[in-house]
Amino acid sequence: MTDLRVAALQFAARSFFAWNKAVGFALPEMAHIVFSDFREPAAEQAYEIAWDYLARSGTIRDEFEACVFLAQRVTMMVGDGHANKIRMANQAISEYQRYVRECERLIRYGGEPGDGY
Repeated sequence: MTDLRVAALQFAARSFFAWNKAVGFALPEMAHIVFSDFREPAAEQAYEIAWDYLARSGTIRDEFEACVFLAQRVTMMVGDGHANKIRMANQAISEYQRYVRECERLIRYGGEPGDGY
């Protein structure tokens, strides 16, 4: 994914997040906006499956961060040619869980990512 697409996605997410807080809708509604004209219909479903699982399991630390993370991962997978919504959702969930563990490790022990603490 190009830096421009990532920046556009992040801008859209920030704009939606600000609007979302004012109106009071659930953040996962952004999936419909981000993926509504996307070339792969499984992308929105994969995002929603991943979001639902992570929210129900209590893994989401920050809604905005999780929203952007999942949207970027699903977009990258579609760009790589993936079309299976379950496979994409599972991969996005695993990557987010790994990301959260790494962030917690950095907060707990300090250091740089991959220092091996």
